[in-house]
Amino acid sequence: MIGRRAVVGLSLLCALAFSAFAAQSAVAVKGTTAFTCEPAKEGAGFSDEHCEKAVGAGASFKHSEIKPGVKTQLSVSNNETGGKNSTGKIYALFLGEEIRLEAGGFTSCINKVSLENKENGAKQMEAAGEFCGEFFNVEAKTPVGCKVKKGVVKVPEKNEIKTVVKKIEEKQQMYTEIAAPEKKPLMTFELEGCPVPEMNNVAINITGSAAANVTTEEKLDGPTLEFLTEQTEKTLKVGENVAKFEGSLTTRMLPAVGQESNPVVVTTTAN
Repeated sequence: MIGRRAVVGLSLLCALAFSAFAAQSAVAVKGTTAFTCEPAKEGAGFSDEHCEKAVGAGASFKHSEIKPGVKTQLSVSNNETGGKNSTGKIYALFLGEEIRLEAGGFTSCINKVSLENKENGAKQMEAAGEFCGEFFNVEAKTPVGCKVKKGVVKVPEKNEIKTVVKKIEEKQQMYTEIAAPEKKPLMTFELEGCPVPEMNNVAINITGSAAANVTTEEKLDGPTLEFLTEQTEKTLKVGENVAKFEGSLTTRMLPAVGQESNPVVVTTTAN
């Protein structure tokens, strides 16, 4: 497809968003389409398994478009290229106390994370899906003495994951966004053992949305979603207080038994 540009790993995921400004522009915002990054033997493509390094010949990997109209199951983890694992960090303010959590890992729900390439109301392709999972081996760094119940921060079912493309002045900004349904938490956890009794055994809900890979640059992002505190602090809250999240999540096809799990990327397309 002409005008392709990798913007997210979904990863799960993505829907096209139009701003009022972009709708009035003579140049429409682009569509989005999800691809797998699968092995190749020759020709143009990519030299790496995450389809980030483009080559004109001798490719080891290539984009393979996910069939439109088919809901594809995905898996998401904190495992990046070369066996590197990302540490998820969550910050929140609750009852006047600063909470700082660090997660040992992340795993998505089985058969409940999906992606589908389809045509939207503006007759453009978009990839959209649902997302859920949990951070595990979570430790409370502050307040001192607090522990995370079961060591888990849950990301409930029915969260939407989408790729947003919008016009800002003369450039198109793109990012992946995970958003909770209205009045539902994006993340939720409980603490125990805290010095402040009122903090224990109550659901602490983080609401709002989190954006990853926010960019207007012409570069390949591959299947890894990178969440930065300077972005998430604009959109996440606990009650009326600011919350933050930072970390990386990588999206792959849900593999059949005995098969390799190919990464998933989402690219912008001309339509």
